[in-house]
Amino acid sequence: IKPDSFIVRILNGSGEPGAASRIQADLTKLGFHISEAGTAVNAYPTSVIYYTASHELQAKVVQTAFNHSNTTLQENQIASPADVLLVIGASAAQDN
Repeated sequence: IKPDSFIVRILNGSGEPGAASRIQADLTKLGFHISEAGTAVNAYPTSVIYYTASHELQAKVVQTAFNHSNTTLQENQIASPADVLLVIGASAAQDN
C-alpha cells in the first residue's frame, strides 16, 4: 500500500505544542497525504490510530511509519472524513 493512496489526519493529544506539525512534516516526507494537522479535544497518554472500515492495512502502514511503541489501532468512524486518524499521545511527543 502506497502512503499517498489514502488520507491521514493528525491530531495532537499530547499537550505539547507543535507535535502534530512535526509529525505531519515527517510523514509528508515519507509520501503520506495529510489532510489536516490539529489539536485533539481530549488528552491522550499514548497514541491511537483510528481507521474507518476497510482501512486497517492503511492504519498499519501509518503505525509502521510513526514508529512509536504503545500505539494502538482501533476501527472507529471518528477517523472520517479521512481514512486514518493519528492522535499523538504524550508518550510519543516526549520521544520527539
